[in-house]
Amino acid sequence: MRSEDIFQLSLIGLAIVCTIFFSVFLYREIFPEYKIYQKAYVELEDFRSTYTGRPPPPFKFGIKQIVIPKEDKGPETIDRCISCHVALQFEHFSPTVIDRDVNGNVVYDKHGNPKKVSNPNFIWKKLDEKVAALKEEGLNAEADRLAALKSVQVGEHHYDMEKVLIMHPLIGRETRPFEYHPVDEYGCTVCHGGNGRGLVTDRAHGPIYDGTYEEAYMGPEPQFLEKDELNDPKFSKAYNQKPGHRLLFQTTPLLVGNLIQARCVQCHTPTSAQLTTLAGDVERVSKTKSEQIDVIRKGFEQ
Repeated sequence: MRSEDIFQLSLIGLAIVCTIFFSVFLYREIFPEYKIYQKAYVELEDFRSTYTGRPPPPFKFGIKQIVIPKEDKGPETIDRCISCHVALQFEHFSPTVIDRDVNGNVVYDKHGNPKKVSNPNFIWKKLDEKVAALKEEGLNAEADRLAALKSVQVGEHHYDMEKVLIMHPLIGRETRPFEYHPVDEYGCTVCHGGNGRGLVTDRAHGPIYDGTYEEAYMGPEPQFLEKDELNDPKFSKAYNQKPGHRLLFQTTPLLVGNLIQARCVQCHTPTSAQLTTLAGDVERVSKTKSEQIDVIRKGFEQ
């Protein structure tokens, strides 16, 4: 085979490889993962309109993000969590609602927090009731179509849509979501952690999500005859505890449960801590001034 033929075949092969890569990129841009959840939300709103008699609210598909500038003019915080979690502020996506009296006033408990009662308009409850009614009527195809909205499959993972499309729970004395912490001002990751710029589930939430954790193979874990916690080398504890290649650079895993409350101290510091910080600042300023006075005095004497 001549060198010209080898060169032409190489060019054809490279062109095919480039076409494949471009096709994959184009497919992911046209059919991104977040649109799966947005389409499910639109279908749920269409279903809701069937029993409320009102048209579904307008919705625009696409990436939705919150941009929060830094006080020190550093890189902005960008949270795109609302691209998938699009129902965070809608009451009909909450299993509970604020209890009110006959005059429409909020009912409070002994701690001053609004009481919560079961939400009769909870959309997922309405969906279950409709699916059960359709099955009794023998309309299994329609029942299966509505039941399929409760979960989606992305790759090899199945995600519970009732966790994705749900109203943000009320915190403390809130009577509506984000009443005291507007999401447009604080974002999501400031409390929840995770990768706010991510647009796919695993990379946004981190290596721990719904019990899935892909471990990277790093060799067998060494076993020592005698364990010395203080002096054992670091490599003795570093094996089989790292995420796989997809999540290798996800360094901010999602916080779950009560761990979220640990982020509150970023803003809500106790008075004693504030006084201690203030005393430290005063001491540093005083020390700096003393050093400046010493420099001036030495210069004057010289």
